[in-house]
Amino acid sequence: MTVNSNTLTCARKRSGLSCSLIALSLSLLPTGGLAQETSTSEQPQVFEAAFFERFAPQTGRDMVFRIPGFSVRNTSDGRGLGQGGSNVLINGERVTSKSTDALAILNQTPASSVIRIEITDAATLGVTGLTGQVANVVLERDGLSGAWDYNFQARDRLEPRVSNGSVSLSGSFGDTEFSLGLSNDSFRNGHKGPERVYDGNRQLTEVRDEDAQYYGEAPEVTASLSGGKTDTIKYNLTASAALFQFDGSEVSKRANDLVIVSKNSEDEWNAEGSADFTKTLGPGDAKIIAYHRFEHSPFFDRQVTSTMGQQERLDTFEQIADETETILRGEYIVPRPNDRSWELAAEYAFNRLDTESTASSDVDGFEEVTPLDPVNVEELRYQTSLTHSRKLGDLAVQLSAGAEYSEIQSVTGNTKGEKRSFSRPRGYVTFAYPFSEDIDLRGRIERSVGQLDFFAFVSSQNLREGVEEVGNTNLVPQQSWDTEWEIEKRFGEEEKLILRTESSFIEDRVDQVVINGEQAIGNIDEARFFSIEAEGTFLLDRFGIEGARIDLNGARRWSRLEDPITGENRPFSGSNRWFVDFNFRHDIPNTNYAYGGYIGHFEQEDRVTARQRSVFMISEPGSEIFIEHKDVFGMLLTVAVFNLFDQDERFNRTFYEGLREQSDIAFIEERSRDYKPIFALSLSGTF
Repeated sequence: MTVNSNTLTCARKRSGLSCSLIALSLSLLPTGGLAQETSTSEQPQVFEAAFFERFAPQTGRDMVFRIPGFSVRNTSDGRGLGQGGSNVLINGERVTSKSTDALAILNQTPASSVIRIEITDAATLGVTGLTGQVANVVLERDGLSGAWDYNFQARDRLEPRVSNGSVSLSGSFGDTEFSLGLSNDSFRNGHKGPERVYDGNRQLTEVRDEDAQYYGEAPEVTASLSGGKTDTIKYNLTASAALFQFDGSEVSKRANDLVIVSKNSEDEWNAEGSADFTKTLGPGDAKIIAYHRFEHSPFFDRQVTSTMGQQERLDTFEQIADETETILRGEYIVPRPNDRSWELAAEYAFNRLDTESTASSDVDGFEEVTPLDPVNVEELRYQTSLTHSRKLGDLAVQLSAGAEYSEIQSVTGNTKGEKRSFSRPRGYVTFAYPFSEDIDLRGRIERSVGQLDFFAFVSSQNLREGVEEVGNTNLVPQQSWDTEWEIEKRFGEEEKLILRTESSFIEDRVDQVVINGEQAIGNIDEARFFSIEAEGTFLLDRFGIEGARIDLNGARRWSRLEDPITGENRPFSGSNRWFVDFNFRHDIPNTNYAYGGYIGHFEQEDRVTARQRSVFMISEPGSEIFIEHKDVFGMLLTVAVFNLFDQDERFNRTFYEGLREQSDIAFIEERSRDYKPIFALSLSGTF
């Protein structure tokens, strides 16, 4: 279970595209005389380790995020291990774990172990399921080495964050390489401000003073081991264990000395392990992959209502959830001459969710406990695919055809639901074509099947928001036809601009619906999605600022479905309508100093539920400035300040007496909470 808190970081979500983004992109385009010889999709673009020295990277992960014009993307929907995943490979191979992905392993790998990073088109690789640009990080671990980082943060009205950091050790012995890591992704978030309440006639009825704080600790230990030779047994093992401790509190001071305190917390632990073994067998390589994950999540939501310091009411919702996922996958890859290969794959997966929930109310000392039926959900899935990669002249193509069969069954209390089975086709085609020496074209068309969130089968309560949601045991996975088209224009080795469009034609869209007059998660017959995105990297040498660069990213997104209550078309609830991000960095030549900043903004669509309509807004753009010293007694020191424009969060919500927009307005809440400036200091190094 994930608890989502509203923070300044949330204000920097990847969300839109504006005319100013396009204008700036065009103004930065270099002239033909500045262009350099660079690779096409036929050959990878190679960044040797020396290229990154000016940034003083401490880990392999730092180097990946300094690749010009490259963004880390994840094309996996969480459904199995088969195809997709992160567009970052290590030594030409995908990491088969889920939470311990390539970036997690690279964060445990000192930069000194990275030989080079190769950027190429997914369609030219033998790795299935990827699209667009792919970074292959070539490592050579020799002896023992380590990396560490520490991140301090101070915010107004909150306890300082003092426990965020990581340490890792990696190395090799014989043909075996390993990495070990210990980290804690702690956070201290919060906001404060007034909330105004209006009646259905828009008359002000109350002004509240609200203060919210969200604290969390997320310690994790990870390990990976790889080695062997393909002609014997080549293996990769990964394992991780983590805790997630969350405590959230919101205090609402209202008229007549009324105070409502809402608290929620989670004390989760989870563990996962994966292993893959590869052996040359006949004309190809056979690979077996095994994966298992378990998560235990006790969660409670509590609301205390008091007047003049005397408790009048206590409402509590408690839930314990256990999640299990087990996957076994087999692959057989046959390489052929002339850049051709075949892959035959089969996958078995078992997913399970068990929940126990209780709701209670204590009014003036009289407690009423309502045990809710325990819910068990199980999904058994089989999947097969045949994938072919080849070159047709300069055109690189990868085609995959497959199918899956799944069975889903739920048990509520002592009532066993009907076992439902689904047979679904899956497949895709990707291509990459070097249109010219500095322009590449890429595309993807896919028939995909989504992964269900089993918590939608379970009834739940949100006391703070006053929302109850009934479980829906008839939920089915959504299917879609997805397309992605991309054009990349390079201007030398360090500059590029990528334009991308994505679209989805969705069946059985999973969204908010109404079941027997109650709010639930269900399926909507049809939905549409389309987006335009731009990202790029540009140097400022031409303007006399040697060593400076701008990284930009922005998108505009459209979506449409038929609202199950009104019957009218509306966008996806709470989806990002647009975003725009600019990052500036200047590594001052011949010094150990760098400085820069960030500015970005976004806008979301309205959020809708059965009896509410709300909108989340940010008043000012997100912002940051930083300065770095790359050699403070051998360490990298970064000092940063966030929220330079005094951004605040605004949340407006309309409650209806019955179903939304089919009944009168009960009341309206308009909230404004500020963050104040945030100060951060980071130290990192290697040993």
